[in-house]
Amino acid sequence: MKVNEEYAALALYGGAESEIEVLQWLDYSSVFFERLGRSIDTVGIAGTRFSGKPMGYAAARKKLESIGPMEADAIELYCTLPNYRQLAFGWQVAANLDLKSSTVVFSFRMSLLGRVDALQMAQEVFHSLEALCSYQYGIFYKMPLSQGPALYAYGLSAGLGYDEASMKRGDEIAQWLHRREEFQDGKLRDVYNLNILTDRQIESDLDGQSLGDWIRSTRERGLLEPFGTSRHVWHSIDQNIAEVRKVLSEHGVLIATSTANAQAK
Repeated sequence: MKVNEEYAALALYGGAESEIEVLQWLDYSSVFFERLGRSIDTVGIAGTRFSGKPMGYAAARKKLESIGPMEADAIELYCTLPNYRQLAFGWQVAANLDLKSSTVVFSFRMSLLGRVDALQMAQEVFHSLEALCSYQYGIFYKMPLSQGPALYAYGLSAGLGYDEASMKRGDEIAQWLHRREEFQDGKLRDVYNLNILTDRQIESDLDGQSLGDWIRSTRERGLLEPFGTSRHVWHSIDQNIAEVRKVLSEHGVLIATSTANAQAK
């Protein structure tokens, strides 16, 4: 497998730590892997009462049940590639749960989907996870494995160059690491093919018009529909994302392209 192979990932943010059902998330993750024709073979658990050493799924679940799932700070699940050298680039399906930042991430090789539509699957996962982690904000994106699709969810980057465009891209990604809480004030991290937004986010002001009304005013900006409780799903259109991103950036709505002191108008 090549590190430039395309991967997809979906990330969920903002659920209260006390509302995350860890063992149910483990069960769901196992089913998610199986749906892609794979199984969990490597688990890492971080926390003061855990060693952090990789282990198998059965052993990890037993340890979580024994010590207590809420004693973990973070859990990583992988289906690894044969003879991998670095785990960071040696997996084909991954699921990550960070209880301290209330972040959930699922990442996978696009080729594993076969004929299954990636966006449809992502939306189904967002629906399924409502009862497990009470998240507020969600995104779905694609990128090469070499650029760290799971790392991106946390505001970290990999595999970028040192030219001006790459440095700018790295800075945009890192904004989320330092300013993620701003989504609760109505900002979006960036514009993606699939965005799960809060009421506060779609009420962001664009020169007297709410973001929700702005999206609905023309088909070129995609489709915005209700999604679960107090959330909305925005399907943006690939060929129009750059223009949509430009407008939202100019209004200070995007965390990726605004400064720490900029406020949405």
